[in-house]
Amino acid sequence: MKQRQVSAEIKNKIRHFYNNLRLEFLDFQRQYDLLEELPESLQGELSLVLNKQLVQRVRFFQLAEPEFIMGVSRLMRPQISVVGEYVVQIDEVATKMYFIDSGVVTVLATDNQTVLAYQGPGCYFGEIGVFLTGKRSCSVKIKESATLFKIHKDDLLKIIEPFPMQAKLFRAIARQRLQTTAPEDLVDGDPCMIKQFEREKLGRNDDESAPASLEKQLDPSNPEFQDK
Repeated sequence: MKQRQVSAEIKNKIRHFYNNLRLEFLDFQRQYDLLEELPESLQGELSLVLNKQLVQRVRFFQLAEPEFIMGVSRLMRPQISVVGEYVVQIDEVATKMYFIDSGVVTVLATDNQTVLAYQGPGCYFGEIGVFLTGKRSCSVKIKESATLFKIHKDDLLKIIEPFPMQAKLFRAIARQRLQTTAPEDLVDGDPCMIKQFEREKLGRNDDESAPASLEKQLDPSNPEFQDK
């Protein structure tokens, strides 16, 4: 690597991956290689077992139909990301959506410096580009080494087509988040207080007078959501 003039930062990331994350990555890889070899029906059943913890953590899935959950679960694939890595960067074409299984990511504002939010296990990102704009509205950087699950845009749009309420919910969340991508959208300068639903996603809803989370407001069983 000396001959190739690889930077010290990249060397440190590679060293960290091999010292701390390689075995976890290989274990994931073996499990999902097996998944690809199975018939589609068995893929769905096994994927629910492999992704059980993630599905239970993501609030959105609690509002979704079982068939939709199985479809998404079958096509999600793991990705190990190291500290300092940019998972997505502003203005690039949006080709995937991500769900966080472990670790923490930093969501950066349009200036690529101001911190809009920290997201942890059970959170997700990338829906704005997938469902609304076609491009990334902000950058997302790894704060603590993370295990992410990604699904390709074309796969997700195909799966969600028979489930209009799920599509409506994703688009509503994406529109709300799109309003909080600039530095001036920060609430009280606290990067963990971006529009109430972001704070609640990290389990920090300590204000009893705070409004219900966005997902709860947009629950398909909520009559107000039906009218939107």
